[in-house]
Amino acid sequence: MRFRILGHLEVQGPDGWTTISAAKWRSLLACLLVRPGQLVPTDSLIFELWGENPPSTANNMVSIYVHRLRKEVIGDPEGRVLVRQAPGYLLRVAAGDVDIQVFEELVGSGRSELAAGRADRAAELLGQALGLWRGPLLADVPPSPSLVIAAERATELWLDATELRVEADLACDRAARVVAEL
Repeated sequence: MRFRILGHLEVQGPDGWTTISAAKWRSLLACLLVRPGQLVPTDSLIFELWGENPPSTANNMVSIYVHRLRKEVIGDPEGRVLVRQAPGYLLRVAAGDVDIQVFEELVGSGRSELAAGRADRAAELLGQALGLWRGPLLADVPPSPSLVIAAERATELWLDATELRVEADLACDRAARVVAEL
């Protein structure tokens, strides 16, 4: 199972990439995707979805959203990927299953290559990272406290990657290309 969160939230299933039409489902999944592999308490999910005034049925609604995400979106009816673990839920993903993780790894590798004086390789890795960028993080998900923080962090990393890639291109004597792009 793979997920795209750079730009719009998309899930890759057997039939290819798909979006999630239900806003609350998207929001719930997004809250788990910005914390992959981490237990997110149900109370935190309720706050992220409804703020200070959740409905009295919020706990049940979260359970229903999880059930539907498992069954209709993720293809995980047994709950092996989207796991219920007291006091909340966690999303099990492998390395590389979420595009922001791949983006972060490529930027880190590009930074290391540039620091080691391998500007060609750095430019290549940073170009790959920037090629994953499809827009602001979770652009189609209503903002919540944790998602706003994650989106700001991702945008800062995108700016950093852009600056590093320009620096690498300049070190490779590609000033004309950089000037045209800027």
